[in-house]
Amino acid sequence: MNFENIIKAEDTKYYDSMSEERHIPYMEVLKNYDNSGKDYIHIVVGENVKHPNSLQHQIQWIELYARTQMLDTIKIGGSTSPRELHLMHYSD
Repeated sequence: MNFENIIKAEDTKYYDSMSEERHIPYMEVLKNYDNSGKDYIHIVVGENVKHPNSLQHQIQWIELYARTQMLDTIKIGGSTSPRELHLMHYSD
């Protein structure tokens, strides 16, 4: 791929809104999930428009941050759906 072929948001010649929606993560904190007493975060990449996540086009990981502190890295890869239920670990 040449640098001039890289898709940029402002480049409407190569850009479409469905492409953007496929890559937007949706996150929801599930407090006391399933009455387990534990909190989970549910993450879906491309909630409205499904992300293909094939070996040729995949999301490999998602990093979780609280403001500027990195909390965790969730590894996804091409063989799984970009949908994850992740146990939250809190520290005081």
